[in-house]
Amino acid sequence: MTLLLQLFTSVFSHGVCQVNAVQIKDATYQEIILQEFKIKKRAISCLRAFLIETKALLSKKHQKFAAHFAMNAIGFFFPSSEKKEIEKLLKYCFKTDLLQAQADLYDCLSMLPPVLFQAKFVTLLHPVCEVIIVEDGGLFGHPPGISRELLNS
Repeated sequence: MTLLLQLFTSVFSHGVCQVNAVQIKDATYQEIILQEFKIKKRAISCLRAFLIETKALLSKKHQKFAAHFAMNAIGFFFPSSEKKEIEKLLKYCFKTDLLQAQADLYDCLSMLPPVLFQAKFVTLLHPVCEVIIVEDGGLFGHPPGISRELLNS
């Protein structure tokens, strides 16, 4: 299990999940981001399968590691509003894969005790709220105003 955690650490460490919005116009950097996406998508899928198969066996220490990995992955799979160019690149190249990776990430978070990431709820909720109120109506397919009203109520 230690080897598996080391592999997840190499993919989901904080520094590896941070994307530089300034460099995104560079074609070489874009290629690196696209390759990282492929690696991280597979890794989040593996983390999800790992949590499903070993949920009852995981110690608190291993759950804590998994929560840490998932929280770091949020920064990559849900780029913040100042990194919209990165999100556009990922959506353009991997739209369905991006949605699947985001769903897998949500599944991972839902399988872990919330107490493990309660100090980071703002980090977690910010991208969720952005998905709900995006310009094209968000998850609900409603006009933007309706989604914002639902969010504010």
